[in-house]
Amino acid sequence: MVVLALDHSRAGGAAAFLYRDYGFRLASPEVPRLIKLFRNEFGLSANISEEAQVFDMLFLDDAEFFKSSDLELLTTEVRTDG
Repeated sequence: MVVLALDHSRAGGAAAFLYRDYGFRLASPEVPRLIKLFRNEFGLSANISEEAQVFDMLFLDDAEFFKSSDLELLTTEVRTDG
């Protein structure tokens, strides 16, 4: 019998890493909002039980270990239309 142990990835750290080169708008600069964006973008909504189960199996919500100041805020508008 083979038993696999799965070590949970930290959701806040994973989201910060995946979005490190991108800008996005949040209502307020809080890591829980970043995790919510991550969950919705990858089909892991907290409001859909099957998706929430997958998220809980793969990730540990580590938002409590972050401060708002851990997010780098842009002070000027960035244009991307060339």
